[in-house]
Amino acid sequence: MGQPANEPVSVLGPEASVLRLLGLWRPQEGAGQLAPLLLAAVSLASVAFIPVGVVLRLCGDFPQQTEETAHCSYICIVCFGCIVKAVLFIVEGGTVRELVHLLHAMRSEYGTDEGSERIRSSYQSTVDRIYRYFQVMALVPTLFWICSPLVFAALANTPQDPQTNHHQLPLPFWLPGGVSSTPTYQLLYAIQALSLTVTVVSAVCLDVFFIRLMMMVAAELQVLNEKISAIESFQASGSMYGREAQEYALVTSGDRARDSTKKSAENFSDDEIFSQLLNNILHHQVILRCIWLLQTAMNVSIFILLFVNMANLCFNIFVTAGLLQDGRNVTKAVKAFSTVPGLILQTAMYCLFGQITTDQSEKLLYSAFSCGWDDCNTRFKRNLLIFMLMVGRPVEITVGKTYKLSKEMLLQVLNGTYVLLNMLFHVHSDD
Repeated sequence: MGQPANEPVSVLGPEASVLRLLGLWRPQEGAGQLAPLLLAAVSLASVAFIPVGVVLRLCGDFPQQTEETAHCSYICIVCFGCIVKAVLFIVEGGTVRELVHLLHAMRSEYGTDEGSERIRSSYQSTVDRIYRYFQVMALVPTLFWICSPLVFAALANTPQDPQTNHHQLPLPFWLPGGVSSTPTYQLLYAIQALSLTVTVVSAVCLDVFFIRLMMMVAAELQVLNEKISAIESFQASGSMYGREAQEYALVTSGDRARDSTKKSAENFSDDEIFSQLLNNILHHQVILRCIWLLQTAMNVSIFILLFVNMANLCFNIFVTAGLLQDGRNVTKAVKAFSTVPGLILQTAMYCLFGQITTDQSEKLLYSAFSCGWDDCNTRFKRNLLIFMLMVGRPVEITVGKTYKLSKEMLLQVLNGTYVLLNMLFHVHSDD
């Protein structure tokens, strides 16, 4: 599926094409959107099929072991987070589209020089590598979850294990007696494999989509820092121009021509420096608008994601520890633990890239103070002071209206995981 001609492809990455294929991302709003809506409905139904099967399992054959119950709870929580994130992404589609087009327009209007484009390309390359890493990290556990029933069946058919006719599915699902010997089992197996694949692919692409937008905002902040710092060198070149003009006037026309040329050169330099400052202030205003749109799109979904990841890390480690302690099933233990690195990486990426945006914002004050303002006129100093007051409070990406994406937030999620895990172990030991 190709990109439309008027879509700002310079801001988007390959994950946007996958989301369009799933019906979750629509570059334009208008007529002729029936096909994306149908694709979105199929994708959401595929994700919802997994927790429905888990609920049937809990209602039809409630597991006797605590680890199995925790495993079912983990799957329900994961799918709940994926569904909420996908639905809110569709609901906030207008906000996301406005953000993408605003970023594209900002890149075309501010900082069009080679150095600025190099900064943006560096950030784009970083997100492209992250997308590939996410794909690999998601592919391995997904394949293991899909193939683990086949591995378990192969081990169960050995002479040492009498369970020769026990069929399992990749995910919990209630199978009445006799179903395992009919094509229904193969059909359910295929549907679960497809649903699991759609769930993982949509989750990875949505994460990378948001991370790319965060990094594009951070890139614009770094471009702005470079432009503000360049005012000093621009001022120095303007002063050099004034000295050269003064010497030229002294040789050709005497003192009167020298004073007139010096005055016009200084006025030209002051106007150009002030124009550059004004352009940077306008650039900063557009960046603030982008950050507000980004927070609006991420506010609820990413807050739920961080909370869900905290609970999922707790459940997964608890299930893995319980299975390994009893020695009942190493395959299930590996299956449960295989998703832990992905959950930690997903949480870390949001928090650390949010921290990068804040760090770039904090540098604006120092860049403004170091721009050589002491040799500028009063008009420049007055407007620079206003700009410094504006950037004195660093920009922070906030989700849930109170939680800031930062290194401290990552530590809070890990600490909350430890607290929940400790509570689960105490409850399990009391039973």
